[in-house]
Amino acid sequence: MAKFGVKVDARALESMGKSLSPASRTLRRIQTLMETEANRIRDEGAKAWPRTYTSRGDPASDEWYRKVARRKGHNITIPSSESFEVDTRVSSGKLETVIFSAADWAYAIRSRQIGETETQRRERFEWNKGQSPEQYKSQKQLGAKRHAWSVLMVRPFKKAQRDLGAKILAIIEEGL
Repeated sequence: MAKFGVKVDARALESMGKSLSPASRTLRRIQTLMETEANRIRDEGAKAWPRTYTSRGDPASDEWYRKVARRKGHNITIPSSESFEVDTRVSSGKLETVIFSAADWAYAIRSRQIGETETQRRERFEWNKGQSPEQYKSQKQLGAKRHAWSVLMVRPFKKAQRDLGAKILAIIEEGL
C-alpha cells in the first residue's frame, strides 16, 4: 500500500476542518494536492498493470476472466488492474492519502509484462514457423519477473514524494 501522509496536531485538524479559516483552506489544498498525485500514480500504474491473456496473446474477456477468478477463488471477479482505489483518511493526527487494491492477490503479482510494450508482448506470443512447442513455451517466458506493485506503484510514489514535500511546505508557508 502506498501512503502519502502529513502529520498535524489532531486538535488543530478538527478545528480546521470545521472552520473557514485560512488554515482550513490550506489543509484542503494539501489534501487536493495529495489526492491528485495519488490519482495520477493510480491511473498510470493501472494502465501498465499486467493483464491476463489467453494462450494466443489476446486480452482475456470479462466472461473468461470470471471463470478463472471463480476457479482460483479470487475475492473479486474483476481483474486486479481495475481494482485500484484512492482513499483519504484522517486518523491519530495524520492526513493520509492511500492507494490500495481491492484484490487480495494484487500485491503478490510478479510478471514479465512489467515494462513491456504492446508490440513486445505480441512478439513474445507469436509462434514462428518451424518452432517446436518447447521453444514457443520458453519464448513466452522470456524476461525478468518483477513485482508489479513495487515497480508500478511504490517506485513512482517514492519519486513523487520528493517533490510533494516541497510543494506541501510551500502551501503551508503561503497559508500562514
